[in-house]
This record gives sequence, structure tokens and C-alpha cells, in this order.
Amino acid sequence: MKKGILSIIVFFMLLANGVFAQQAVLKWNPLSLIINCYNGSFEYVIKDRYSAQLGGYFINFKQEVEEGNQFNYFKLKGFSLTPEFRYYIFKEAPNGLYVAPFLRYQNLLFKSHEEIDTLGQTFTNDEKFRFQTLGGGFTLGYQWIRGERYSIDVFLGPSYYFGTTKAGSNIDSDKFSLNSSGKISGGFNLRWGVLLGISL
Repeated sequence: MKKGILSIIVFFMLLANGVFAQQAVLKWNPLSLIINCYNGSFEYVIKDRYSAQLGGYFINFKQEVEEGNQFNYFKLKGFSLTPEFRYYIFKEAPNGLYVAPFLRYQNLLFKSHEEIDTLGQTFTNDEKFRFQTLGGGFTLGYQWIRGERYSIDVFLGPSYYFGTTKAGSNIDSDKFSLNSSGKISGGFNLRWGVLLGISL
């Protein structure tokens, strides 16, 4: 799976170097910063109504919750890469209605730590869950370029994914541990978003 993702990235880098981009748009999702997630994309025009885009995100979200005799700590960390091609139906890229097939790779790690104090004795539980997915689909979207400078990109579409999972649990400092792994057989999802950008 990693070799396939690396091949995709190299392909897009070669494409970007080998084609003169008439116009490029740098975009991001400002709302994702609420959960400490950096979500953005870079789109460049290939020719007339065609463009290519490489998007992705990096998340490093942490939360601590303390209530009564119980303490919980959560952490979600990982990244995603989403290369896609776009065809603008009525106008020249990168403005107007478009359809875009895409691929997506995700690698996420979730960790939790729980402490419960009962009658002066502390019980702990540590859990870890990692999943990697590879999938693809297509979106239908519309991008507005205002004043030849600012952009708003709205998109929606179905996707299909599959992957692998690994899970582990340790209770009371390794007195008892449980580990498992498996495959995600596949499933459908909905990809959507709103991105703000600057036309370069």
C-alpha cells in the first residue's frame, strides 16, 4: 500500500514539473483548525478545462477529561493524501462546475488512557487503534474565482475504501494485554467539503 501511495505522489510531482501551469489555486479548510487539523490542497491547471489537485490533511488532536474519580486522555494523530483530476464542464479551469475522480490514502492512530480511582486504588486502561485505508471515488463540485484572486470550492461525492486495522489494550500496567489485527473488507462513504483559497 505504501509503495502505491509513493508512486502516486511521484507521478503528480513529475506532472507538475513537466507541465506549464497556467494558473494554480492554494486552498485550505479553516474550520479544521478547531480540532488541530491542517487540511489543504494545491490545484494547478493543465490545459483548458483540465486540472490536477493534490490534497491532504495532518491531524494531531488531544483532549483530557477529568470528572470525579475518573480521568481520560484521548489522542488522534495521522494524515491523508488525496490526488485527483478535474474536468470543468462549462468553463475553463479552475472556474465553474467540475467532476473529479480521486484516490485517497489515510493513516490514523487513536490512543486513549483511562484512570479510575476506587477506594484509594487506581485502575488504568490503555488502548491503541490504528487503521490504514486506500480508496477512491468521484466528486461533483463548483469553484468560484472572485476578483481573479480568491476562490471558494464546494464539492460532494461517493467514495469506496478498504484497508487494515491494528488494535491493542493494556489493563493495569500490562497485567493484562490484548492485541488484534484485521482487514477492512470495504465500504462506501461520502466525501464533501468547502475550501477557501487564493489563486496564484
